Amino acid sequence: MKTKSLIIASLIGLTIISGIVLKNSFINTNQTNINNKGQSISDAIKYSQTLKADLNTGEINPEYVLKARKDLSLMKQYRSGLNLDWEIKGPDNIGGRTRTLVIDKDNTKILYTGGVSGGFYKSINGGQSWQRKEYEANLGGLVISSIAQASDGTLYFGTGELYFNLMSGSGGNMRSGSMGGGIYKSTDKGETWDFLNSTDASKPGNTEWENIQDIVCGNGDVVYAGSSQGLMKSTDGGDNWTRLALPDGYSSAVIFDIEKNGNTMFVAAYRSHRCKIYKSTDEENFSLVGDGIISTNQARVSITISQSNPDYVYVVGASNGAGGYQTYAMEGIYKSTDNGENWVKIVNGNSEAEVFGRFGHYQGQYDQCIAVDPTDENRIFVGGVDMYTLNDGMWYKSASTSEFNDNDKKIKNPYYVHADKHNIFFDTKSTPNKMYIVTDGGIYFSTNFTNKYPTYGSLNVNYITTQFYAVAAHTDGSIIGGTQDNGSIRIEKDGLTGISGKEILGGDGFYTEISKYNSSVCFYESQYGDINRSQNKGKDDDNDFMDDIDIMTSHYNFNTPFRLWEDTIHYDTFGTSYDTTVFYSKFFVAAYDNNVNKNGVWMTENATDFKIDTIKWFHISEGMGGFEPQCLEYTPDGNTIFIGGNVGSTGRLYRITGIKGVKYEFDAGGNFDPTAKGITTELVGSWSNRTVTGLGISPSYPNTVVATLGNYVSSSYDHVYLSNNALDSASKVSFVSIQGNLPYFPVYDAAINSFTTNQDTIIIATDYGIFATVNGGNTWSEENNGMDRSPVYMLRQVLYQYSWGAEYMFYAATHGMGIYGTQTLAPDIGVNKNIYISKATMTVYPNPAINHTNLIIKSDKVQNVKTYIYNINGQIVKSFNIKLSNTENNIRINTSSLRKGTYIVKTVGENIDLTSKFIVIK
Repeated sequence: MKTKSLIIASLIGLTIISGIVLKNSFINTNQTNINNKGQSISDAIKYSQTLKADLNTGEINPEYVLKARKDLSLMKQYRSGLNLDWEIKGPDNIGGRTRTLVIDKDNTKILYTGGVSGGFYKSINGGQSWQRKEYEANLGGLVISSIAQASDGTLYFGTGELYFNLMSGSGGNMRSGSMGGGIYKSTDKGETWDFLNSTDASKPGNTEWENIQDIVCGNGDVVYAGSSQGLMKSTDGGDNWTRLALPDGYSSAVIFDIEKNGNTMFVAAYRSHRCKIYKSTDEENFSLVGDGIISTNQARVSITISQSNPDYVYVVGASNGAGGYQTYAMEGIYKSTDNGENWVKIVNGNSEAEVFGRFGHYQGQYDQCIAVDPTDENRIFVGGVDMYTLNDGMWYKSASTSEFNDNDKKIKNPYYVHADKHNIFFDTKSTPNKMYIVTDGGIYFSTNFTNKYPTYGSLNVNYITTQFYAVAAHTDGSIIGGTQDNGSIRIEKDGLTGISGKEILGGDGFYTEISKYNSSVCFYESQYGDINRSQNKGKDDDNDFMDDIDIMTSHYNFNTPFRLWEDTIHYDTFGTSYDTTVFYSKFFVAAYDNNVNKNGVWMTENATDFKIDTIKWFHISEGMGGFEPQCLEYTPDGNTIFIGGNVGSTGRLYRITGIKGVKYEFDAGGNFDPTAKGITTELVGSWSNRTVTGLGISPSYPNTVVATLGNYVSSSYDHVYLSNNALDSASKVSFVSIQGNLPYFPVYDAAINSFTTNQDTIIIATDYGIFATVNGGNTWSEENNGMDRSPVYMLRQVLYQYSWGAEYMFYAATHGMGIYGTQTLAPDIGVNKNIYISKATMTVYPNPAINHTNLIIKSDKVQNVKTYIYNINGQIVKSFNIKLSNTENNIRINTSSLRKGTYIVKTVGENIDLTSKFIVIK
């Protein structure tokens, strides 16, 4: 009560806006993060375009996408590759971008949802935990945009995220987002799915199925789909479709939203930068409504119908930049009390009450939703970056975008909902009623949404849909990754589940590093080059170490590449061999600025030294004006770095060498001349129409370098190149294509396996997952066992040293399914047979549990262990000792005293560390 009282006491003034009382909310907001939100999503879209679109047009030609998908389907004959087995490394508690959710019509405990690049999920316990359902995903089938359930329980989901594009200007062909793959259907509550071949976008004449924004079910087998080229209707459960006619030439318009109550249907359609609302009372014939009242100067509109009084209909719109409104700012909210016949504008745009961002940085085309309180037809919720409520003439903020109420991140804010709301749903059958909100950070809910200021909780356990850009890892199992809109996330192997994550920096996250000599020392960043370091695993940030770098006014990339190189020197100090060890490092940052004197690579030798007061930065590159860096890697000896990116529509690869052994100091004028120090910057690779997205340098043979290229372009342009003389004089360096049988899709990164006598084993990260070659690129095989064809933006390999040998762990940063790892390539090199390695396993059955469950532990050794049971907050609720036999052990656990919910069981001993999860439902 104390916290709430203090917050309510901070209520400030009232403002009148078009007859609406605007009340500045008591709910705290992280202003720095939110002020950047509109800009960051715009730049996230531009960044995606740089990686995927034609650099000349800014657009993705769907013909090239479909051609790549067709070629990929023919690769099944090349299966004799590495046979990599991938396993999820987390996070299992942080959700990714989500646009849809369905509450089962027969059982409100059953929920259905899906990530925009992470596939379909189902919950049987009201969202307390989720289970991913496997299905034969057609290419584009992981991009889930909408789900609907028919009266007989049949489920449909549509694919394709059209909203993730620029929508105007370059890239605005409305086909530049994450292209989908049609519609899927399930008749067994989402357990299995069948692809509707009638919606196969790869078939001639079927381009309307590239993106599905909404699906609504009618009576019987009637299904409606809002496609990128019109409103589609099926009367036979999706086997056949017809396009319904809309007036004013909008029959082939983009359909943003479909809302239905009985036989009345409203449709929001978009064409030529204008939106219109249409209504039908027979589900066939449509007429324009709101003409002259609802502005057509909108980039996107959303509709909602009241459950308690269907005559009440609301519309919210985002401006297309006309009429004095900023592009994508809120244009207004409209209301009808006679089922759409007459309308009144109840909230103006250009007001202090701005849901879709902040001045100059709006994104109402990307995140926009509106819903009516099912218990009160006069109360609405409007979501975007923020969430507002209109009730009894009062227009106020009703959710916070700050997760914590204190700077130490210990006091959770009960009013927090992740920024970027995409849809709102209500469960009116349960007691109490529930509201679900799907966001860029997964799923949130409230059981007191009828309160003036509701409180909220998250529902992201096992909802592994986070979109990663980058990953770094340590030999102790620590992982840090940078994500889209979920910040930088740290995962500790000894955490609650072993794969649970904790956000250590907000905003968007990108490159990360962990010191190989001290896993507590780490580096991570948010958008626009806001690089932070920490000496205690991210608990405390320090971004002051970049204060003295002479590029604070530079135009950092949305994703700013950096790398940490480390080594040791051993000295004989006291007459004993190697009795003193000195750790030293170089930290490289690749910045973008049109000023040639600032653009390029900066380096410091002091990044891992937290004792010194001033970090000295040296500009070590020359002649890189106009170059936009996208990737950065170093050779093992730290003497050379390679930087890839683009200048306009041309991909370029630079090499900076001579870094090692230089005494880094400024001259009398305070300048540093890299040429005078013997450091050279040279162009060693150039490719038209593609950007250099990633680099793989052999840890064993650094003369061998793989460069990967992005962008959907014609088959005249390859995407993977290899050099075996990358350290020769620049005039002699040559890169040859190793495209082989690869389809012509974007490739984002590469890693060279160094446990072979040659460099022919190469792994690459692509727009469709992982691929590898064992013969230097002559042929490639798909290597997605254990993971689906989600985009992978980065590969990292970490060397694990043991007393009996060493092995590489490969990590993949997927953009929609979390982080994966594999040790498949680890060789058996001189294992010490005296070191015992347990092969014990543990399962929980029955699960979910009612009053009791059983731990089934299979052990190959007699040993004493201890078992702990944690609740989802990490508190130990039970613990006990067990003596295991060298066979199957069955331990009964009484769960009657445990509350409903999800629990973690952990069994540890001298040679055992096992973790499992179970749910208590009674």
